[in-house]
Amino acid sequence: AETLYEPDALDEHGFNRTNTAREFLDSIEAMEAGLAAIQHNITNQHVTLNGDEALVWSYAIAIHKHLADDERPNLDMGVVYKDTCRRFPEGWLIVHRKVSVLWAQKSEKAK
Repeated sequence: AETLYEPDALDEHGFNRTNTAREFLDSIEAMEAGLAAIQHNITNQHVTLNGDEALVWSYAIAIHKHLADDERPNLDMGVVYKDTCRRFPEGWLIVHRKVSVLWAQKSEKAK
């Protein structure tokens, strides 16, 4: 995931206080520690290209299954990633990502 971002990129996931991609990337390992499975399925995408900059909206279904001994319920969400990307010599990179939750549904773990 780190190679997707420009080094000073912003990432607004809704829980990272600094809204930096660095803070988000540094939090992934701890977030995944309590999960038995996680899956993000990208569905529709819309790209608006303007020279060396692009606005990319990617809709996704995000599935989070917690470990059996974790008290938190499972969480499924519909989200949209609103990315501003820029073309650099090394390729296209995200310079700003804002994640918006469209819907969320909690479910109990299977017994």
